[in-house]
Amino acid sequence: MRMRRNYCLRLIGASVTACLMPGFLGAVELPVNVKGSEAKPLVLLELGKQPSSVSENDKSLQIYVGDVSDHQGDEYASPKDDEVTSAKKGFGEWTVNFKFNLDPKLKAGEYTFFAKWKQGGDPAACKQTFAVFAGADASKLEERGKFKLAYSKSWQYEWVMGGKVNFKADDAVVEIRNSGKAHDAKVFDAFILVPK
Repeated sequence: MRMRRNYCLRLIGASVTACLMPGFLGAVELPVNVKGSEAKPLVLLELGKQPSSVSENDKSLQIYVGDVSDHQGDEYASPKDDEVTSAKKGFGEWTVNFKFNLDPKLKAGEYTFFAKWKQGGDPAACKQTFAVFAGADASKLEERGKFKLAYSKSWQYEWVMGGKVNFKADDAVVEIRNSGKAHDAKVFDAFILVPK
């Protein structure tokens, strides 16, 4: 009994330590070496019905929760608590788009785009394209960046860096459009925009 209790305490201790390590902000796991400040907050574009990060009260992080705006070629795209699953039986190519309303608006300027997702399929054959669109309203979106990203291991979440995107002062909507091949499903957790 004592051995079991000690094991549980070690597990709890390890979990607390992991949450305090660099790369974590409360419930949010950040890409390595990515930090925000009150003057230049990180922009977290969250997905899911109840993302855990929404409870964060940190001025170095600006959080927006988005939803699926369109999907084609899959069987369904469904939000869960902290992610969105887009699924199709077997191997194939399909698209899924996510829309985020920016209220309050972002600071205009240059940002670096990161995506966090997992999927089935061989990483060499299943690269994903993420196109970032933004504009004053959903009917007038402009493409601000497009990145073909590769992950390293099937069914394992990881942050992958895309590249530079520019936002304007009147941007009120951001849409992330994903396309690419996968096996059975793609599961999207979040996107991050890191200010220059």
